Amino acid sequence: MHTRIKRPHDGSSATAVVLFGTRDDPNVPFSTPNATFCNKLWMMFFENGIVDSDIWDACLTDNDKTLFTAKLFPVYSNAADSEICDILWFANGNTDKTLKNVKKYLLLSRVSLKDILMNTDVASEFAFRHEVTICLAIREIRSVLFEGGHGSLTQIFARGVSENFANRLLGTLDTMAMECDDDRWDPGTAARILANIADLLGCMAANEGGLRSGPAANKDWSDAFGILETGELGSIRKGVVALREQRRNWMHSPQHLVRAARHYDGAAQILVRNAVSIANKFVAVISGGTLPSIGEWVICECPARVDLFGGWTDTPPICYELGGSVVNASILLDGKRPIGAKVRRTATFDILLISDDGCQLCIKQLNDLLDYNQPSAPGALVKACLLCTNIVKLSLGKTLAEQLQDRFGSGFEIHTWSNLPRGSGLGTSSILAGAILASLWFAFGMNVDRLSIIHAVRCIRSFAHARLFWN
Repeated sequence: MHTRIKRPHDGSSATAVVLFGTRDDPNVPFSTPNATFCNKLWMMFFENGIVDSDIWDACLTDNDKTLFTAKLFPVYSNAADSEICDILWFANGNTDKTLKNVKKYLLLSRVSLKDILMNTDVASEFAFRHEVTICLAIREIRSVLFEGGHGSLTQIFARGVSENFANRLLGTLDTMAMECDDDRWDPGTAARILANIADLLGCMAANEGGLRSGPAANKDWSDAFGILETGELGSIRKGVVALREQRRNWMHSPQHLVRAARHYDGAAQILVRNAVSIANKFVAVISGGTLPSIGEWVICECPARVDLFGGWTDTPPICYELGGSVVNASILLDGKRPIGAKVRRTATFDILLISDDGCQLCIKQLNDLLDYNQPSAPGALVKACLLCTNIVKLSLGKTLAEQLQDRFGSGFEIHTWSNLPRGSGLGTSSILAGAILASLWFAFGMNVDRLSIIHAVRCIRSFAHARLFWN
């Protein structure tokens, strides 16, 4: 190990390289038959041409010549110049290089354990070991977050708080999040990093300041959120900088730290949605097909799904952090597919939604679609499907009736149903989204394969700001 000492003659700082065995007794005279250095008998050390006067002061008696008083350990003015091999040669045993190493060793300035204990630079040693602790913590953080490690960082964060280097860790995490925008746009990893910043801020609050779960809608954070929402190249770096600048105003009390942590959790969710939206690149929809006749139904019916193993491990951000695999099976209810949707063209230029409970909603204006991201709103899932697939566009500059007339020459009637209990855990919402998408695309004269529907469902869940999972 390396130990910082002060040289006795001038008080300058130096580094001693110390090595000894776990079974060595530092107070036993070397002449004792079983006395050892590096767990080897002293006689083996002297076989290399070294004599006792090379390592002990002449004024010492044989009984005082112990491991504790032996000047064995090389000293260097600069820690960077130290070489463990200068003393490791003996522990490694005799080799062809031993004689050369011994000659170099005898020319080095050396100290004993007694000298080290008397001249240890305590302040410098503690500062050095503190810096080593920080560097190891940072290395572990980078390994876990950048190399797909599965370790928890909670203990590192807790140590950073207790040993007063939490701000260094915050700076490291900021830098790492920005690196996700340098070589490749990686919102998934960036989301995990922001979530860990939230955890660190929570540790800094020391279990005070209220619950971590809660709103993340303070207007002071809206600019940073807006930058991240764009999902553009460079938005992660700019967003992280904006978050950091705002965070500085929220560090002075546990209550503010917890609220800052909530907003970092919110920022992470934005990046998760951005990561999921990448699935849209894999949606291949081919237009130019034949439109069904007015009144002709396009029907899609689906089985439910039961998880046998690994449920929710494929849920962002879990799947970005740890990977995930699910074993599941399709099931029927009373021998029938319990989830479905059907669509037909109508002569009126509007969209009629009918759910399985008989509720009807007629969409006549684009404003009727604006609550697509409110799960409790009537027809929210169908509205999200219409918008996310660009079947209807809010910013086209045309009314809903004009868009339907220009593109399809008709309106549409959409029925949806599920014969499963609400909250059954059998994949109803995502499977229903797939059924809606499939029936819509074919009713609009478009061709699409199953893999594209799977990717599109993921985009729908992200687009609607709902919980994200594959089914």
